[in-house]
Amino acid sequence: MLLALAAGTAFAQAQANGDAALSARVDLAVEAQQKAQKIPGVSLAVCRDGKIMKAAGYGLANVELNVPMTPETVLQTGSVGKQFTSMAVVMLFEEGKMGLDDKIAKYIPESPSAWNDRPRAADPHLGYPRLR
Repeated sequence: MLLALAAGTAFAQAQANGDAALSARVDLAVEAQQKAQKIPGVSLAVCRDGKIMKAAGYGLANVELNVPMTPETVLQTGSVGKQFTSMAVVMLFEEGKMGLDDKIAKYIPESPSAWNDRPRAADPHLGYPRLR
């Protein structure tokens, strides 16, 4: 996250200054954080107003096989998506667009029936606060 903030800050500063060397400044910020945090590889996209301003890969996607990182490198996210999904569910609940006890099939009719046996969307034993 710090790396993304450093690159985004460099981008914003370069954009505000009308810097023609925008790409080089982002590269320097990313490479500095890579070195400081010992990050073997980074795939980065800098966007503004919904448009990709810069897409680049830095370092290695696979150190053992010496595979370079590219903007197209597919990365494993581990369990990070669960945080975003649970936050989205809570936001939809607070907006009255989704019930915490709704069956998944209500929103995705073609979903497997086994998905409807899952615990509720937000439950204290899953680490989420009780919202009612």
